Amino acid sequence: MIINLRELTQSIVEEKLLVLFSLLSFSLAALVYANFQPNLYRAETLLVPVSGQQFSANENSFLDSISEIPGISRAGFTDSGVSDAERILAILESRKFIGEFIHNHQLMLPLMASKPSNASGAVVIDDKKYDELTSTWLIENNIGKDAPPTELQVYDAFRKIMRVNYDIDRGFIVLAIEWYDPIQISSWVNWLVQDLNEYVKKNDLQEAEQAIEFLKTQVSNTQLVDMKNIFYKLIETQTQTLMLADVREQYALQVIDPAVIPEVKVSPDRFLIVALGIALGFVVVMLLLLYKNLRNRA
Repeated sequence: MIINLRELTQSIVEEKLLVLFSLLSFSLAALVYANFQPNLYRAETLLVPVSGQQFSANENSFLDSISEIPGISRAGFTDSGVSDAERILAILESRKFIGEFIHNHQLMLPLMASKPSNASGAVVIDDKKYDELTSTWLIENNIGKDAPPTELQVYDAFRKIMRVNYDIDRGFIVLAIEWYDPIQISSWVNWLVQDLNEYVKKNDLQEAEQAIEFLKTQVSNTQLVDMKNIFYKLIETQTQTLMLADVREQYALQVIDPAVIPEVKVSPDRFLIVALGIALGFVVVMLLLLYKNLRNRA
């Protein structure tokens, strides 16, 4: 079936009021839709992983020595092959860490039951999700209605607003949160970094203390001088790790540029929404005119 452009153009001229009305209607609908979309802000911080392998060369030499001694296990001291940055990011995105972070900072209510109240980004509690008078949740989950959000629901909601970008070549990490309230998210991003540093430090301290206890046990169980010297050196290395953790505040991630309150929204692009609405209106009216011409020719 051949489309006659001349007839179509003539139809546009004849139905110019219809064309104008359609474009105006779609543009107004897009404008209303765009104005009802809340502003979304992005707060981000620039980070660089702090190397935790200051003594790795010495440790490897000690471990090589241990491997040559029969009956001694290297368990707990071997290299997993995972870089410091990969390990930190895995912890950052884990359900355990995010769950503890939300609990410690009491973020479940603003995260799961708030809504934007105006274009500036201020949020209020949505009474359809949470009743502040009775402190009752009104959402529905796998337990039933009027039940608190599950841990998985809270985790999924937070992961949807958290952005992590790791530049493996340059070694930089950009951690960001995109949400309605610019003041809240700037605090959330900085809290994330602080808590992550404390979380990694705590785990490393526990591992170092366990390693020291293990090595002390090995020292007491052997009579060989060479083996005792190796264990003493390993104990010294683990002790240095403990000392380093005590004096280094930014233990796992060093903050190059902390998060600040964003002043410019990242979305929605209202101009683009209106432009798409006009384009959609034009396509719809062209299809209607084309259909009309085809019927007249039939």
